[in-house]
Amino acid sequence: MKAVFVLLLTISFGWCSDWPDYRGPNRDGVVTAGKLQGTFGFEVAWKRELGSGYSAISLVDGKGVTMFSDETSDILTAFDAKTGKEMWRTLFGPVYKGHSGSQDGPTSTPVIDDNHVFALDPHGVLVCVNLNDGQEVWKHKLGDDLPARVPHYGFATVPLVLKDRVIVMTGDGEGRTFTALHRTNGELLWTSGSDTGTYQTPILWQDKVLAVTDNNLMALDPESGKVLWQSEHKVLDNESYTVPVFHGTDGVVISTTREGAYFKLSFNDQGEGALTEVWRGDVFGRTYAIPMPHGDAIYGFKARFLSAINPADGSVNWRSRPPSGKALTLMDGHLLTISDDGDLVAVACNPNEYREIARIKVFDQDSYTPVSYANGMLYARNLKELAAIRITDKAMPVVKAAPETPEFMGVFGQWVQSLAEAQNAAEQAEKKWNEIKTTPLIEGDLVHYLAYGDFADLGLARGFEEEKPLYQVPGTKLFVLTEKLDPASHWEYHFSVFGDPQLDAKNPFVVGEGRRARNELRMPQWTVPSHLEPPTGPVGRVEEQSLKSDLLQADMTFKVYLPAGYDESDGSYPLIVNTNDQALSIGLMDRSLDNLFKNKKAVVAFLPTLSGDHAGDQRASYAQFLAEELVPYLNKTYRLKDQAKDRSIMGVGRGAVMSTYAALKQPNSFGTVINQSFVFFGDMGTDLRAILGETQSTNLRFFVEVSSNDYNFPGIQAEADSRALIEMLSQKDAKMKVIETAGAPSWSHWRSSLEAILDWALASPESSSM
Repeated sequence: MKAVFVLLLTISFGWCSDWPDYRGPNRDGVVTAGKLQGTFGFEVAWKRELGSGYSAISLVDGKGVTMFSDETSDILTAFDAKTGKEMWRTLFGPVYKGHSGSQDGPTSTPVIDDNHVFALDPHGVLVCVNLNDGQEVWKHKLGDDLPARVPHYGFATVPLVLKDRVIVMTGDGEGRTFTALHRTNGELLWTSGSDTGTYQTPILWQDKVLAVTDNNLMALDPESGKVLWQSEHKVLDNESYTVPVFHGTDGVVISTTREGAYFKLSFNDQGEGALTEVWRGDVFGRTYAIPMPHGDAIYGFKARFLSAINPADGSVNWRSRPPSGKALTLMDGHLLTISDDGDLVAVACNPNEYREIARIKVFDQDSYTPVSYANGMLYARNLKELAAIRITDKAMPVVKAAPETPEFMGVFGQWVQSLAEAQNAAEQAEKKWNEIKTTPLIEGDLVHYLAYGDFADLGLARGFEEEKPLYQVPGTKLFVLTEKLDPASHWEYHFSVFGDPQLDAKNPFVVGEGRRARNELRMPQWTVPSHLEPPTGPVGRVEEQSLKSDLLQADMTFKVYLPAGYDESDGSYPLIVNTNDQALSIGLMDRSLDNLFKNKKAVVAFLPTLSGDHAGDQRASYAQFLAEELVPYLNKTYRLKDQAKDRSIMGVGRGAVMSTYAALKQPNSFGTVINQSFVFFGDMGTDLRAILGETQSTNLRFFVEVSSNDYNFPGIQAEADSRALIEMLSQKDAKMKVIETAGAPSWSHWRSSLEAILDWALASPESSSM
């Protein structure tokens, strides 16, 4: 029966004259139109500007709809599919601003059904409008008049329209994982489900609503909302945009931004489904692209690398750096994606090798949005433009791009260039590699990253920048990448073999362990702090504590560092609260504390890295937890000085924002705030700006590190935000210590400033000066 149903869906919708929904009529991203067979190519029919947004494109009867931002408002718009001309626009409300690396604008996709459009914006505004003119029929606000869990990046789930129902993932658990409204008037029909959800989207499968929630694969009756069955998948990710993906009649792929897993779905006599895991791993990860099964392989991205995975055991058939991309559509046995360079690329579904069939330049940058298809045309968009692409019967010659020859710089670069004319290049390269004792090679502000071996592909991942491929010197096994960097800077990096991290074999400086291990790049003018060395004298100890928080309704487990001599002494100690326990596990802060705690010492509590909830909706409760539960508990458990002036709170990134927010929100809880890589992060950052604006003056003391190589990408500019914070604090006559560095945001750099941090945190307030 299941196979028959799938076949009927294919017969009914596979040819796709319209594309009314997210990833097509079946929400599976698949179209069989017979257009990409034999000889074919592409040409751009039209292209026009469009504002920022991640929404895909839905099309019916020659009309297309999508959503975007004009920097002021979030907008639902309709356009003529033949010309791209805008037909109407409906404003949702204020723009959803990009944050934490995201861009402005909507993420969900509008759905067209029976001359109406159903759309959800990131703020939770759910509307039904008329397709012909965009006039509002009804509207709700998730999180206000309809209870819902507000995801960190706003609402991205896509409403599912079934007959007279509009079903949307509200993700709240407590009987509100899903909410159904009446299609014509928006009346609440039912809520159901006890699991949480974030950005996942439900589908229709065998007349049931089927969805991946945070913990389960869940099936519901669309009429009543009754949960028919659910089965735990254990594919954990708090930022999952996935949908259930079927391979054959009983194979199910569930992927997140961390990993992918393959299950067999079976049913008992009562019709209840259960997942049996076949395999899991990071074959898909670090991408929002949903995998596409076809024939004997499952195709998908791992980071920027397109991969073909064997469904039987999860083994990798092949990986390829081209075409890159962030979304997939499957059409006539070809994978369509927009490359990182903005090209529309067609790749044959071949389980044995990467075969690119056609390519055309469409945009000047990448796209997160899957390509749509309707009435013989392809439609694509990115964060700037909207385009229609015509399919032609003219072949497009695909020339395999040669590796880009880098600019050879410095003395070593000249030697590399000389190999091009050498008859024994392989021997010379091997000899040179054996002579080199440590890498990278550094000439002033030039850094030469080197690797040697039989690599099919090798990239460099440094800081938070896009991975860069290394250049293989022709005829040799030597790989090279040269770049100019600030000679006083300090970085973390690692090599990448098709997305899998690999350490630089000849670099002796390593931070972290396992897959988190990274090499340090220490530029010549960067001073190596002595406290990073293993301690030679007495050392402290770390113990684990657990506190039941009524304010957060959770058990908070954390670690506490007690300095050497604590057990033998009877004195009281200052307290430092660190809002990120990775300072201990990766930053090795205990080692530095052992080295630096000679005369002045403190007890240091390391809290788990802030969750999205703690930095989001629970931010006020979390600040209250710090002041009213954590500090009293620590005072009761340890010998601590019990005045605010003897307590410091510190953090990096959003932990820095929380430190400042909590100290100002809960006066008399802390006396000193320590900020590294400060950013006005999300709603907490907005609240903090308001608090600082209302504050006339403060007795708090602040340490702020400003780095010229800090976080700097859309939505996060740490150097600018740190300087803005300093200016705001200066206007409040706050006592402040500011240091300027050139390090990149990483634990190997953050820990290097610890001596200056402790000097300020443990100095008497009376001796502090600006």
